[in-house]
Amino acid sequence: MRTRDIKAVLRQRLAQGGHGLPINWPNENFNGARPRLEASFSGLGRQGGALEGGKAIEHHSGLLNIALVSDEGSGSGNADDLADDIAELFTEGHRYAITGGNVAIQLSEVRDGFNAGGEWRVPIVIRFVTET
Repeated sequence: MRTRDIKAVLRQRLAQGGHGLPINWPNENFNGARPRLEASFSGLGRQGGALEGGKAIEHHSGLLNIALVSDEGSGSGNADDLADDIAELFTEGHRYAITGGNVAIQLSEVRDGFNAGGEWRVPIVIRFVTET
């Protein structure tokens, strides 16, 4: 399985989620509009089976970190509702087919929002693994 394929299927799901918000990804053009989503991947751990005579990479795991960013002082209710909608795009147990296997969602959670630099930010964390 290729890291590019894993990221692509999750990016596509987020982009086609019907929320209509701009999405900022690292090392791409920045859109400062509010509300917006800021998304990145972390912890793409890999485990292989090469020492056992298997494939070089058998298992990936990682996080899709999303921040729903809105105006500070605009209240948390709408932001919380939008964050819940985003998290529900990634239902626990859902699988997305990619070359060589599936990407399976283990957890999607909305964390408590906070103020930062004139913005209200609500973190959304999606935990995933791959299956061969």
